[in-house]
Amino acid sequence: MYYIARANLVFSVVVTAMTTLAAPFLTPFLMKILAGRLTPIRFFDMIMEIIKIVIVTIGAALIHDFHLFHYPYHCRWA
Repeated sequence: MYYIARANLVFSVVVTAMTTLAAPFLTPFLMKILAGRLTPIRFFDMIMEIIKIVIVTIGAALIHDFHLFHYPYHCRWA
């Protein structure tokens, strides 16, 4: 990302966030277009698997950080 953003941190973070959000939809789409004739691609199932792997994990980390920093005295591990 350094070469695309040219050392601009905000731009680098935005580009990384946008590619992370676009990946669950673009990856199955490109697989269907590029490899659809060679192997069967289950489009919706692939979208759901990528969402479970990427988006749910990021969401769980955001919820954890929210509770850790906004309610520090209620957490035993803080």
